[in-house]
Amino acid sequence: DLKIEILERILQNARGHGFDHLSFTGGEPTVHPRFTEMLTMVSEAGYTFGFVTNGWNFTEIYGKILPCRDRLTGITFSLEGAKEETHDRLRGKGSYRRVMQAVSICVVKDIPFTFNTVITSHNRGELNEIAELAAKLGSRGLRFGHLISTPRIVSENMDISPIERRQTEVIICQLQKTFSIPIVMAPGYYTTDLFPC
Repeated sequence: DLKIEILERILQNARGHGFDHLSFTGGEPTVHPRFTEMLTMVSEAGYTFGFVTNGWNFTEIYGKILPCRDRLTGITFSLEGAKEETHDRLRGKGSYRRVMQAVSICVVKDIPFTFNTVITSHNRGELNEIAELAAKLGSRGLRFGHLISTPRIVSENMDISPIERRQTEVIICQLQKTFSIPIVMAPGYYTTDLFPC
């Protein structure tokens, strides 16, 4: 729903506040009717950019992104499971194949990409396999994040307990030591360290 006029104002003023990179997130930013036009605007204004996507319509838009390739720092794909059935359970039937197809395009076209995984009760047992898959596919990193509880999340039994969250964080800490790709936790997880808060 972002209006072009708002983006134009951002492009005019952001650099003056120390910003030189824009990241498009959502919902799903690639469904914006003027998404590729917006990327061209960002690129022509001299900013670098990246975006987060579920990969569903990537085959239709990637050709329009290529002219801005020199300003694209990377694409983050949502990956909710190492197995097709796990990912599709959260993202919908056929979505795993779509994201794998998108990643294949990135590998062939040398477009840098990373993965973002939201930890649920359904994928908690696949964390190592998700990391293995990300490394095998050539991802430049993997970010895990905790699920924000909502009535829908609770009713569908997707949330994990506070104890399970901490156990999961221990597993992710071990993955960070095991894999050569960067593996991080998104801000908002439990830590005794003040940074990130």
